[in-house]
Parts: sequence; structure tokens; C-alpha cells
Amino acid sequence: LLIIQDIRLSKLLLAHLAWISETLLANSFLFKAILLPQVITGVVANILNIIMNAVFLYTFGLGVVGSAWANTLSQNLQPLLLFLYVWWKKIHKKTWGGWGWDCLQEWGGFLRLALPSMLMMCIEWWTFEIGSFLTGMISVVELGAQSIIFELATIAYLLPQGMSVASGVRVGNALGAGDAAQAKTSCITGLLCSGVFAVIFAGLLAAIRNVVAYIFTSDKEIVALVSKVMKIFAPFHLFDAIAATCGGVLRGAGKQKVGAIANAVGYYVVGLPIGITLMFKYGLGVMGLWTGLIVCISLQAVSFLVVVLRMDWKKAAEEAQIRAGLGIRLQAEAEEETATGKAVPLGTFNEQAMSPFWF
Repeated sequence: LLIIQDIRLSKLLLAHLAWISETLLANSFLFKAILLPQVITGVVANILNIIMNAVFLYTFGLGVVGSAWANTLSQNLQPLLLFLYVWWKKIHKKTWGGWGWDCLQEWGGFLRLALPSMLMMCIEWWTFEIGSFLTGMISVVELGAQSIIFELATIAYLLPQGMSVASGVRVGNALGAGDAAQAKTSCITGLLCSGVFAVIFAGLLAAIRNVVAYIFTSDKEIVALVSKVMKIFAPFHLFDAIAATCGGVLRGAGKQKVGAIANAVGYYVVGLPIGITLMFKYGLGVMGLWTGLIVCISLQAVSFLVVVLRMDWKKAAEEAQIRAGLGIRLQAEAEEETATGKAVPLGTFNEQAMSPFWF
């Protein structure tokens, strides 16, 4: 209400948040052991989520509160299933050595990478949340259209996000192992895959822009507004996919600070000011917001692409070795090689190598 939102909508949101806030405890669990169990538990949790939503909404008639219950239960179920899997397979015994004084060391280096990495993702996320609040100040129709577009954007972003994570991990692993060539190959592969899929998905969204909103609502005014904004969102998705993948590469290469600064300037100095001006001064509403966002994301995509393609991969690999604390080991191996006259294997890129940059 303080930010001039619709009263009825605010009450429904309060009821939903009161229950969904319970998922914060579940979200504190972080499992990165094996991919397949996460996929399986995710599928199971989503199927149960659909069933519980149907039961709570239509059988018991609980409305938005019932949906929040269903979401909370399903989101708590997934970490519980993963916890049981870890306990069953004894994975914790292989990866957890217990508490020790070593846990208190090198926090500075960790935070110097972790905080900018967090900001890279949060700055973009916060921008969309701010956009939703601003459209709510105009009308319920504008907010409804923004909510639908945001849901579509979230779905569309899943594949670029996956490419971003995969590219970051592969690049980080390669640099951590000192393999600059593999890091460059992983970067280019990720960008090509992300770009191809983004073109396909953007074309699909453009083709169904007049009917896609009917999945969420039967309000013709909202449907028409969504169709109008989708003309901007389709190319926006292409630029967003490129920026996301480049962002993953930057995180894998330990360049989080570059990404965080670029995101802050792009969204809060360029994108939002343009969007807000078009929304309120020129009366374009949600269309104005997305115009500002596409200006921002296109500039970011080009900037990130230039930085990534001009990156000195050999230098990045050397920095990775230093940040991973391998400098002393490499020096010792070199001295041993000099003393014995035998080459000491330094290791090659492999799936088990852990990046010192990825958070």
C-alpha cells in the first residue's frame, strides 16, 4: 500500500507471502553433488506441486493461500529428498571433513569473488521486481500484463541460465587446471548454443504473441497489451541470452567485479531511468519499461561480448592458478623437475577440477 498498489491485490499478496516465506528455510540447503538426483527430485516435486495446487485450489477452495501451501510443501520436499539421498549414498563423508580452523582462512578472497557474483545476479533480478512495483502504480491491467511477461521471461531465461552456469563451470574448471585453450573453447561453445536456442525461442514467442497470454488470463485488455509488449520482448530475449552466457563466463574467469559494475550501470543508470521516463512522463506504461530494458540489455550484451572475446585466456589461467593457491605447488614441482631431470605432470583439464572462481 505504501508504494501505491491495488488494495485487493496487496491483501492477496500478503496472504501468499505469509505461507511461502516458509520456503526460506528450504532454500538455505545447497546441494551440488550429482546432477541426476537433483533432476529427479525436481521432477517429482513439480509433479506433486501441480497435484497439490489442484487439490488446494479446486477441491478445498483455498484460493491463493492454498497455492502458497502447495508451493511451500513442494519446495521443502525437494531439499528433503536430496538430503535423504546424500545420507543414503554417504556423500557427506566424501566431501565433508568436519569443522576446523582452516574454515576461518581465506575469507577475504572468497568474499571478493562471492559478493560481486551475487550482485551480478541480484541487480538484474531487483530491476524486474522494481518494474513490477512501478507498473502496479499505473493500473491493475498494466500490472497483469507485466506479471505475465515476467513469467514468460522467467521461463525463457531458464535455458540461457543453464548455459550460463555450464559455461561458467567449464571455463572455471579449465582455467583452474591451467588449460587456456579449453576455457576459450568452452566459452565459444556456450555462446553459440545459447545464441541458437535464443533465436529459436524468440521466434516462437513472436509467432504466438497474440495468444500466449490466454494461458494466464481471459482478460482481452491484458492479452492485447501483452501481445504489444512481446514485439519488444522477443529481441530482448536474444540479447538477454547472450548477456547471461557472457556473465557466466565472466564469473568462471573471476571477473565478477566487471559484471557487477556493468550490470549496475546498465540497469540503474541506463535501463530504469529510460523505462521510468517513458512509463510516466510519456504515458507508455509497461511498454515504456520494456523499451528501457531492451536498450540496457542490448548495450550489456555487446559490452560483455567484447570483453569475453578479447579476454587474454593465458593470463586468466595464470590468475586462476594463483587464486587457487597453486603457485607454491607449481614452483615446488619446477624445482623438483630441475633437480631430478624428470618432468612432473601438472595435470590436465578434467571434469573433477574445481574452479576457484565459481560461486
